[in-house]
Amino acid sequence: MEKINEQLPDISSITGIMFYSFISYWMIFALSIIVDRFMFSSKSNENSKMKKIIKARDVKKQQADKLLKKIDNVTK
Repeated sequence: MEKINEQLPDISSITGIMFYSFISYWMIFALSIIVDRFMFSSKSNENSKMKKIIKARDVKKQQADKLLKKIDNVTK
């Protein structure tokens, strides 16, 4: 571990600041890409689930409307 610390630039020097800012920039960039991938993958699943739920609700509503029409025809 000491050998690694000796090879890394000191944070108080200009090269150290540039090095660590470069590393932190790319780490934040990679993390943002990962977070975006997770968000979009879950949203597509949620959207497809919501579409299925809405479609099932519409089908149930149509079936209920047909049943009410049949009941109205019988009672008239």
